Amino acid sequence: MTDNTYHGWTNYETWLVGLWFNDGFDKHSGSELEADDYRDWVWNYLEDNTETTGFVADVITGFMGSVNWAELADHVRDEHKPEGPYDEELCRNGVAMADCECC
Repeated sequence: MTDNTYHGWTNYETWLVGLWFNDGFDKHSGSELEADDYRDWVWNYLEDNTETTGFVADVITGFMGSVNWAELADHVRDEHKPEGPYDEELCRNGVAMADCECC
């Protein structure tokens, strides 16, 4: 069986899209990103910046079909998730406000 992974990603296509687009999400949008949202965001970018018919469009469509959108969205969410209880609002006893029963 051939290993088609590329630099730790599912494949070259997934790696390349991540290289160009993973830094384009802010903390809020990145923490809630779903695979379909990521795909739509990249497609919108491509539609705005490339020709939409002919050979180039066919190549792009084939390329985009190989991208693992779920892997990319998971990576962005992991990069933007809170790093511990200090990212939450805590009560005077150090308990997350959502779980606090003392205040």
